[in-house]
This record gives sequence, C-alpha cells and structure tokens, in this order.
Amino acid sequence: MSLVRDRFRGVAPGDFDNDGDQDVFVQLNIDASMDVLLVNDETEPGVRAFSNVAEFIGLTKKGDRIGGGFFDYDNDGFLDIYIPSAEFNHILYHNTAANNANWIGFRLEGTKSNRDAVGSFVTLYQGDKKQMRYFKAGSDYLRQDNPFVHFGIGFATSIDSVVIRWPLGDKQTLTGLEIKKYHDIKEPEGTAVSRPDGLRRAPELFELAQNYPNPFNPSTTISFSLLRKSRVRLTIHDIAGKEIQTLIDDTAGKGAHTMRWNGCDAAGNPLPAGVYFCRLQSQDGRQVRKMLLVR
Repeated sequence: MSLVRDRFRGVAPGDFDNDGDQDVFVQLNIDASMDVLLVNDETEPGVRAFSNVAEFIGLTKKGDRIGGGFFDYDNDGFLDIYIPSAEFNHILYHNTAANNANWIGFRLEGTKSNRDAVGSFVTLYQGDKKQMRYFKAGSDYLRQDNPFVHFGIGFATSIDSVVIRWPLGDKQTLTGLEIKKYHDIKEPEGTAVSRPDGLRRAPELFELAQNYPNPFNPSTTISFSLLRKSRVRLTIHDIAGKEIQTLIDDTAGKGAHTMRWNGCDAAGNPLPAGVYFCRLQSQDGRQVRKMLLVR
C-alpha cells in the first residue's frame, strides 16, 4: 500500500488498541476509497510492522470526508475515530475493543502558561519503556486534537511515573497514579520548591525554557533562569546556524528572566517562516531550543 501526499486530508497518531505503541489513522481525500488505520505491532522479537485493519474493523464509509482523527468521546479509555463529512454530516466510529488492555490519561489545565496547556510534553515511564506525547491544539484539516493526553500500557497493572513539562518549562513529576482513569492535572502556579526548614525559595537551575507560543506569529516569549549573576548571551540563529539577532548580551542576575522576540533580524526586518534556534550561553553552560515561525 502506498499513500500519495496530496490524496489525504488528515494523519492522526494514537494508541487505538492500548498496547503501548502508537497506531496511525489516515483520512484519504478520495471519495471512492476507504480510510486507513495502520496498527503498529511487533511481528517478531525486535521487528515491528504496520497493518491496515480499516476494513476488518468496519471503517468502510466512502464519500466526501474532510479530515478526522482520534477522540475518546465516551471516556472509556479506548480511542474512537471522528470524521467530519459533507455527505454524511458526521461519522463516529466507536471503538468497542475488548482486549482488556490497560491505559491512563490526563486532562491538563494551564495557569501561568495558557489555559489549555498547549505545548506541554508528557512522558510516561513504565519499567524500561518510555512513552512521550506532545499536547497540541490541532494539526490537520478542519480538526482539533483530542483534548486528553492518552497512553495505552498494554497488560501492565501500574506505571512508575509521569513527568509533565509545562509550556513555560516547569517540570512536574507524578507517581502512584491509578490506571484506567483520566487524571485532572493543574499546572503549579508557583516555581518555588520546599526546603527542610519550611521556607521557600526559587529553584536553582540554569535552563532555557521552550518558547511560547510555538509555533508563533508574529512574536514569542523566551524564558530562562540563571544559577547566579553572570554574563549571558541570548541569541537567535537560522537553520544554517547563522546568528541573526541578539536579544541580550549583558550581565543578568540570578533567577528567572523573560525576553520577547518579534520574529525580526538585527536590522528590524521581518524574517520568513521557518525553523529558528534560540541559544542561551553563560558561565554555567549552553542550551538551545528550536522555534517555528509561521507567516
């Protein structure tokens, strides 16, 4: 089976069978063809392959469809498939899998970043396995992404931990979580950490946070923190590594700092859409973040 790029309107990853790996739903832009559901399975030890099971499980609608993706409409932990359709109005394929595979999910609420926590990275640790999800608003034609962060974990009866990296760079580690449940997680409003004496202080770290929003147009916020008062350079580079803008080249104090970049070069000229890099340098190290400017 081959897929031609201009002949589909949506591609959505998701763990349809909750076995712990990502499957792929492809909504074809061809009236006479059925859509595609590629299930990701290990065919033999160390060998993985995708199999199209769309017809086998009943994804047989043809006609005018305009995008689509995974969505757990009944909150049972198994991802369903929703497709807008000019011909059928709406198409909803209910996932009635009875394989007893386990799962866990999260509803994220931002506070100081953004309300929907768009731009968060969620990492699940389970034994020697790690799964990651990037929470975004949408990525395909006429479709918003599933508002939940969902993980299938196969027949495991527990997980070790989940680490959430919120859009402004703060990290939150969760343990002892119940499986087969959606957990409501709210972004911590402060960045303070506890001390043995009961006092509180700002975390001591050298870090360049992911810019927000990302992708962005026309401007974005860049936050960083310093271990100590020091000379610091915060610069913007194009995809070839050429320095095109200097946001700060001066002494800055210990703690958190925020800068704004307007998507222009050093001469004030608007830059074209594309990938750019933000680099933070000080006596404590160097960190780089990738940014996407859209026009």
